Amino acid sequence: MNNVRIDNNQNKRFLSLCLYLIVLFNLVYGSEYDTLAVTPFEVIGDIENTDLFAYGLAESIANDLSQIPNIVIIERLRLSKVLQELSLSQAGIVSEKNAHHVGQLCKVNTILIGSVEKLGEQISTQVRAIRVSSGKVLFSVKAIYRVNDLTDLFELSSDLSRKILKKLLPSEEEKSFNELAEIRVPSDIAFNHYIRGIKLFDNGDIVSGNIELDKSADESFDWADKIRTNSQAAFDELDKEIKQQKKK
Repeated sequence: MNNVRIDNNQNKRFLSLCLYLIVLFNLVYGSEYDTLAVTPFEVIGDIENTDLFAYGLAESIANDLSQIPNIVIIERLRLSKVLQELSLSQAGIVSEKNAHHVGQLCKVNTILIGSVEKLGEQISTQVRAIRVSSGKVLFSVKAIYRVNDLTDLFELSSDLSRKILKKLLPSEEEKSFNELAEIRVPSDIAFNHYIRGIKLFDNGDIVSGNIELDKSADESFDWADKIRTNSQAAFDELDKEIKQQKKK
């Protein structure tokens, strides 16, 4: 009988140790990548169609990463509200200096910020991942492409997304890549309406933003559907929540 009690105690200690190791592993390796925000990119120098690179590239990467089961991308409406609340709605204002504060209000563990610069006839892009808890840069990835149209832009974003995934989920790299959908390039009209809508949301103009997103959806571009439903009511609720959060 004593032997049975000893075995039971040993089993309990073993199970407790296993649970402790699982929690520790998640804290060290998993939680920092659970939730992410991809902010509008900074455009450096003279580049035509600035919004296409500042907003379009960031949105495309966010859409790519949202397809991966182990990664949660913050709702775009919440990011818009935070950018507006902090007066950061101008593209490229989110930097390493304020990413910590933005991340706290967004309730994410990691923020991806990026920059785009013209390099001769090509576009040089860098994306940096910043850990919200410490404000430190976890990693950065780069890509250089000649971007002449939306197809080129989406190929660039796909390349960056895959490089980011190699850093975020190195042990599941191949499986993660398989989760990425085949590149579907929208029409110029649909994508431009979407970008204008997102930019208006970031500036707090929900009514005009929804008009643009409706036009985007009319062009069979489904990204708009993710954020326009009940957006005004949701924005008002986020406004209250974030103001309460700032007071703490």
